[in-house]
Amino acid sequence: MKEKAVVILLAILNLVFTLSPSPAQTVAPVTTIPEQEACPGQRVEFPVTVTGFNGIGAVSLTILYNSQVLTEPQFTNTSGVISLGSSLTTPGVIRLSGFTSAAGGVSLADGATFFTLSFTFQGGVSALAFDHTYSTTCQYGGPPPGYAPLADSPKSDYFIDGEINPGAGPVITAGSNSPVNVGGTILLTATPVAGATYNWSGPGGFVSSEQNPVIGNADFSNAGEYSVTATLAGCVGPEATTSVAVIDPGACIRIDAKVYLEGALINPVTSAEYTVPMRTTLNDLQMLPGQAYQDGATIFYTPAGQPYNTEPWNYDGAEGSLFDTGGSVGNAGYPATVVDWVLVSLRNTAGAGYQKICEKAALLLSDGTIEMLEGFDCCDLDMNGSYYLVVEHRNHLLVMSHVPVQVVAGTLTYDFTAQQSYILPGSGLWGQKEVDGIFFMFGGNGNQSANADSDTDINADDQSTWESHNGRQGYRSGDYNLNGDTNSNDRIIWERNNGHGTSVIRNY
Repeated sequence: MKEKAVVILLAILNLVFTLSPSPAQTVAPVTTIPEQEACPGQRVEFPVTVTGFNGIGAVSLTILYNSQVLTEPQFTNTSGVISLGSSLTTPGVIRLSGFTSAAGGVSLADGATFFTLSFTFQGGVSALAFDHTYSTTCQYGGPPPGYAPLADSPKSDYFIDGEINPGAGPVITAGSNSPVNVGGTILLTATPVAGATYNWSGPGGFVSSEQNPVIGNADFSNAGEYSVTATLAGCVGPEATTSVAVIDPGACIRIDAKVYLEGALINPVTSAEYTVPMRTTLNDLQMLPGQAYQDGATIFYTPAGQPYNTEPWNYDGAEGSLFDTGGSVGNAGYPATVVDWVLVSLRNTAGAGYQKICEKAALLLSDGTIEMLEGFDCCDLDMNGSYYLVVEHRNHLLVMSHVPVQVVAGTLTYDFTAQQSYILPGSGLWGQKEVDGIFFMFGGNGNQSANADSDTDINADDQSTWESHNGRQGYRSGDYNLNGDTNSNDRIIWERNNGHGTSVIRNY
């Protein structure tokens, strides 16, 4: 009977609003439903406030909402100044209507709560929107006896919709004792929050409701990313993650990489074209470290050892000791396809503050393959990790993988010849030179010293290096085309690349 009475009252008010005489109209009040946040399962109230509520005699309002998000609606006539009836039986629809016989109508202070709606919040987002399907669906009338409709156009200026959004749960961080040796114990940690519950998930279907789970007898299947959320008062906070590495101290990561040097690709006479594979001229002439060649009666010997044991690299690896004639004419045992030496390293980050976590000198073959030497081909690191790969050469700009490279089956694989080197976004710097879809390291960077970042651009210092070696033969940093003879063709390479720089930093 109550619902039927509300419907009858709405019909009467519609007739009143439609047929009442219209003396000079006054302006309707502004009615505002607030925006609220809540957590699933919570009751949430919407105090509906009014401004300009003066001399009001009648009201008719219809409010729409998502009945999947908001359930169990309730209505409270908070102000009590008008006898309001409510209809709540239709899911997603609230109808309110009422009038007063008080002479001159009734008034409320600006910002006063006219009525209050309350719901149980199920989660999600829902508007609480005034229905403007018809002009009378939401409308105020002036004082009796006429109850003249009050001006409310445009409707959106007088009826302000509300909204419900999920509330924020606890913000936490996750951590671990990574890396963990095979057979060891993984300790996961989450920020403590009084009264909160926790939900962990991770590799291999791992789940836990503990704040700080413990995983014993770890193996490689336990490696990977673990995530956790904290829930408080029904509100789930944002997900926090931590990565766990499981390592075998006896295991080795091996590097399978390719790179091209501009100097070994360019025509050493005309400097007009590039061809693959790379030339092996230094090796052919027996000018590589540890080799010796004879010119007339004179024997020229290049001291043995990999060429990165000086500044700025100061790498003291003994790889070069494997190739040495001791000053006798010969090729020192180098394979025929060797172009030169390169320095290979792994980093944990791309920017400043990186850690150089593995470093090896290696042979560069004519097809671009980097050949790690037996006994110097093992990086004792996380077998499930990802690392930036860096390749350096004594007179070319260094390069770095554009992203961290994932170790797969114990091998880190990357091909610099088929893709661009790392370039810091927005830096305007260069990575590698590209010709016909082939990428190769910029030549002409012969001046590499202990000065900070001295080797990260090609400039006048590199011209000076060429000038100091011009007209001389042998294994020299000014020999930019790697043919054993420093001359004007090497200067051409410097001229073409002068002003180019790389964003791959090196602060030794």
